[in-house]
Amino acid sequence: MRPLLFSLLTGMFAIASLVGPPLGGVFADSPALTWRWCFWINLPLGAFAFAVILGVFRVPFDPLGTLLLVPAVVCLLLALQWGGTKYAWGDARVWGCLLAFGLLTIALVSSQLWGGDNATLPPRVMRQRTVIAGALQMACSAAAMFAQNFFLPFYFQVVLGTTATGSGVLILPYVVTMAVIGIFAGAGMSQVSSYKPFGWVGTAIFVIGSGLLYTLKVDSPTASYIGFQVIIGVGTGIAWQVPFVAVQRASAKGKAIKASDGPIANALMAFFNSLGASLGISIAQNVFASSLQNRLAAVPGITAAQIATIMNAGTGVGLRDPNVLPSEMLLPVLTQYNSAIRSTFIVATVFSGLGFLASLLYD
Repeated sequence: MRPLLFSLLTGMFAIASLVGPPLGGVFADSPALTWRWCFWINLPLGAFAFAVILGVFRVPFDPLGTLLLVPAVVCLLLALQWGGTKYAWGDARVWGCLLAFGLLTIALVSSQLWGGDNATLPPRVMRQRTVIAGALQMACSAAAMFAQNFFLPFYFQVVLGTTATGSGVLILPYVVTMAVIGIFAGAGMSQVSSYKPFGWVGTAIFVIGSGLLYTLKVDSPTASYIGFQVIIGVGTGIAWQVPFVAVQRASAKGKAIKASDGPIANALMAFFNSLGASLGISIAQNVFASSLQNRLAAVPGITAAQIATIMNAGTGVGLRDPNVLPSEMLLPVLTQYNSAIRSTFIVATVFSGLGFLASLLYD
């Protein structure tokens, strides 16, 4: 029954996936609303969800663990975001963040050991092999998936020249395929005794699709970037629910995980999904910025001012505007820009491969 319920949750994700990207594109293209509404819209929706959680769930809260965990993650993300791009790795702001991350992590581990049953990351749960495997698969797969979802719009808008709305439509094959396949995968897992093959097959397909994204070029046909997204969507759709199903079945048996710890293990999977997503985007962004700056500098005739304009403009850069770049320089710059985007797909491929290895670790 639980896999079926997870498939229903995936169905909700499918609806959100259909609405979200095009709506975000409409906001970004609208002079009145602007891209800021992509974030403002989350305030009322998030407030409603938060109110529901407070009203429905009655669980112990670990304020100390939360106060240590959140700044530790923020310090790590800032260091990964800044290091080698905005600031040198030896800059005090970068190594200071890394030092703070290390100290906060030590304090967090100590607090979790001391916190016992009410800890944010209970040691008795974190020690279980199923939880470790699920957390690793979830974090690595999320890092790959969100890096791809973050940089595919760069490919669509900058390299192909689509609008933000068009980019939101072009990424639908990825998210919709993932959501639809997830519904069928959840129903399938509810009918069989072992969830492991779903993890193996799904993550393997994900690795293949991630590697194929690296082959995208400036003149790649539509069938390529649509087909590659469908392949990835199939893989992620099959594998995404596996960590949740794994910990649920382990807790249902009452062996590796106590039945009372099932909700905690589920929450940990969701946490590592969010953590992996944040890490994946930060690392990919660092790789992209470093690669783009080096590659643009190699374009003959390009000026420092033009490089700065391109580096600071994001997906809104008007490369096809003759006031930004002369026409004869457009193709060389697009080629280098595309290569920088492809470097982020290497990051995603590595993370998806680690997710596949993690899927082999389940009990």
